Amino acid sequence: MQEIDDALNVLEENINNISTVTEWSQLLGFNSDRYFSRVFRNHFGERPKEVITKVKIQKIKECIAKSPDDIFYCIAKELGFIDDQALYKFTKRHLGMSPTELRKECEKGV
Repeated sequence: MQEIDDALNVLEENINNISTVTEWSQLLGFNSDRYFSRVFRNHFGERPKEVITKVKIQKIKECIAKSPDDIFYCIAKELGFIDDQALYKFTKRHLGMSPTELRKECEKGV
C-alpha cells in the first residue's frame, strides 16, 4: 500500500499543516481516520498521534538549535501552532519543560 509507505514523508513535509490524525489521513487520501490509524499501526507499530508528536518535538528542537535567537512566536508559527502559548503548552505537556528550558537544554548539548 503506497500511501502508508509515503505517510512519514508526507508528515515530515507538511508538519506545519498537520496536527491531527484526521488531517494526516485526509492528506493521504484515506476516507476514514480510524482505518488509517489501524493500517498505520499495523505497518509501523506505532500510533499515528504518537508519531505526529515525535515529529513535532523533533522539528521544535531543530528550529531552536538552528536559530537560538528566534522568538518563540516565530517558531510556533513556522510549525503550525496558533501562537507561542500553544507551543508552550505542547512542550510542557510532552517534554515537561518550557520552550525556554528546552532552548537552554539545546545550548548545553552544543
